Amino acid sequence: PVEDQCSDYFDVVDKDKEAMDLGTMEKLIRSKKIVDMTKFVQHLGRIVSCARKYNTDPGNFVRQEAEKFDRMGMKLVERLKKSLKLEEKQNREAQEESDEESSIDSLLESDDDEEDEEDDDEEEE
Repeated sequence: PVEDQCSDYFDVVDKDKEAMDLGTMEKLIRSKKIVDMTKFVQHLGRIVSCARKYNTDPGNFVRQEAEKFDRMGMKLVERLKKSLKLEEKQNREAQEESDEESSIDSLLESDDDEEDEEDDDEEEE
């Protein structure tokens, strides 16, 4: 909110409990106060909520833009969630494959050790 253009904004929107804007969100992200998708979505919701609360007329330009922002933001969040789930799945599969290879290597090493022991036993006889 630009205080000089909306002098009564903080009469409608509580400055400490409700107010949120993209600049503040950026600062929160950079300072690592927003570190997960849940917090990100909550803060986006606060921006839209404040715009709706202050701009009560559904025909108001700012309100209409806030509605678009909400729809577009939620679509982006859903795409990011899908992308993150896919990335997590790929990482999990890669880890499982790596674990499986390590297990096979361990088995092969233990087989080699057993063969060495058998060879040692035969030489002793």
